[in-house]
Amino acid sequence: MSKIGKRNEAIKEAYNKGYRVSECGTKVEYRGRERKLQTVITLGKPYFRFSVCSNGKSTNIMVHRLQAYQKYKGRVFKDTLVVRHKNDDSLDNSKKNI
Repeated sequence: MSKIGKRNEAIKEAYNKGYRVSECGTKVEYRGRERKLQTVITLGKPYFRFSVCSNGKSTNIMVHRLQAYQKYKGRVFKDTLVVRHKNDDSLDNSKKNI
């Protein structure tokens, strides 16, 4: 495992496999098919996530984190960086809001 951690490795791997968040942030596609998003509550706020299988294991990917990786690449993995929603709407994963 590298320094960026397991969750960030999963985001990078999902991106390299071809998973993409739409510009408006409302859907995730893989090989032309839309992935089903789940809503989870974290720290009292709802967030969208989806699952990716790798090496026989399922890993949850937060949509806002993948959108941030698409926009900023590896810079999102810096220890001091926090991915946030500019308008404080945790379900608004549009590129302009991350």
